[in-house]
Amino acid sequence: MVKVWHALVGGLATVGALGVGGWHLVTHWAPSTERYKLQGVDLGEDAAVPEWPTVRGRGADFAYLVATSGTDRRAPNFETNWQALPDAGMRRGAAHLYSLCQPAEDQANAFNTVVPRTGDALPAAVDLSFREDCAARPERAALVAELRRFLTIVETHTGKPA
Repeated sequence: MVKVWHALVGGLATVGALGVGGWHLVTHWAPSTERYKLQGVDLGEDAAVPEWPTVRGRGADFAYLVATSGTDRRAPNFETNWQALPDAGMRRGAAHLYSLCQPAEDQANAFNTVVPRTGDALPAAVDLSFREDCAARPERAALVAELRRFLTIVETHTGKPA
């Protein structure tokens, strides 16, 4: 009985140590600064407002923030985060979650309405995502044409290639 107890305690201790080690690795991992000189973060559509000076202190040079999704969704904390980044010494860029079910022009206009045109902004980013509310899967040529339309409108607004 004592041997079983020792084996159980030893097994639990091992599992606990592996869990703590794994948690530490996940929360403290960063890519090599020798290989990747500039490092950054991206914030999703529903992200909170981080402590940007802390993020900068942990080595992030820039942040991409999701600003819009399709024509109808705006990231609630985009403006707050956008305004806070320069004060933290970080570069900033805006991203759009592109919907296959909504017109490119309307999506670009939604993005341009939310994202200010500033000289310090990084080029806009586009994330092609399959939204739960969209079952469309357009042909390649149609998708490329719509993306070009979206990019042309956004690039005209931002003054930078996306």
